[in-house]
Amino acid sequence: KKWLTAEGTTLGADNGVGVAASLALMKKIHENEISFKDINIDLLFTVAEEAGFFGAYQIEDKMIAGNFLINLDGERFNSITIGSAGVQLTNIEVIDNKNAENEHEKEIQAVKIKLSGLLGGHSGTEIHLGRGNAIKILVNVLWKLNKRFLVYLCSIEGGKNLNAIPRESSAMLHVKKTDLPKIREHVKILNKTINNEYAGIEDGINISIEKVNDTKNQSFSQEIQQKILNVLYLIPNGVIKMHPEIKDLVFTSTNLSSISTRRNRIKIVSSQRSFDESSLMEISEKLVEFFNLAKLKIKYKYLGIYGIWNPNFDSLLLEYAKKTFKNLFHEKPFIKIWHAGLETGVFKTKFPDLDLITIGPNMNSCHSPDERLDIESVEKFWNFLIHLLHQIR
Repeated sequence: KKWLTAEGTTLGADNGVGVAASLALMKKIHENEISFKDINIDLLFTVAEEAGFFGAYQIEDKMIAGNFLINLDGERFNSITIGSAGVQLTNIEVIDNKNAENEHEKEIQAVKIKLSGLLGGHSGTEIHLGRGNAIKILVNVLWKLNKRFLVYLCSIEGGKNLNAIPRESSAMLHVKKTDLPKIREHVKILNKTINNEYAGIEDGINISIEKVNDTKNQSFSQEIQQKILNVLYLIPNGVIKMHPEIKDLVFTSTNLSSISTRRNRIKIVSSQRSFDESSLMEISEKLVEFFNLAKLKIKYKYLGIYGIWNPNFDSLLLEYAKKTFKNLFHEKPFIKIWHAGLETGVFKTKFPDLDLITIGPNMNSCHSPDERLDIESVEKFWNFLIHLLHQIR
């Protein structure tokens, strides 16, 4: 196969291919290269899909007049998607007054611990693969160091994309200069242990520790530090429950998406996914209660819930699509339900009677620098779309 990739960044095939196909269809209809006698076609473009479907949320009732909606945001050419999980975001801010350690400045060394080399990936479609979460692994390291040495936590950072399993993270610490050699050695041991734990899943986890000139930075109090690390160490992450009726489909999951430090605040963002609204709320509420039980001063808010799209195996549009695919490619398509939030889920929530499916070409590792697009499948995807539109009555 020939693959299209980007260097040092995500390719953008998700959602670029769907946009390109829509623009090509518009151009060909306008230039009378293609015509459809039995249907009227509206092309719908939305903004901020990856940021939380904010564009889809703004669609008014009168903007969609059709009975069918074909979403072009799929990632597997031989699959037709007919369902997706809903998503909720849980934002938590821990607030504390930092302490200065100026009286110990000559004895203190500032260090930065950095974790890198993880695969990352989509926190919905790839959550079941057991890949490492850079924030959770870093917390594991910090929690163990905190148990053995006197360390002062100044900041912790990790994760950038709400839809991604974090690939990198880092923490700024103050440690006693006399403890630094032992801390370095212990980090090496932890690095080896963690790589063994993820053997066969992750292939290059790297935990580094380096000196930095940052002794003027303030740290969190030892009490707050202990509580924060305990909570982050304990909170669940990954698959919570498998679907009770559909084999190998994740029903509910949670992903620690990002963590950042701003002055005296640590902000934590996590995403929950499920095919059931009450399950989404339950996981979010439990996360907040972990912090409450530790008696941490927090602010929190829930964002969502959006996009629960439970499958309809009797869909008329699905029948059109299956018949078209079989006639074109002489094989049956796979019918998929994704443990990921799709815009089609938002459309289904806003327009319950809308019959919809999602299709697309082959693409791998979306939302990561390893993203790649199967070039041959793009042509097949285009032919499938055009023939499907001709079949609809």
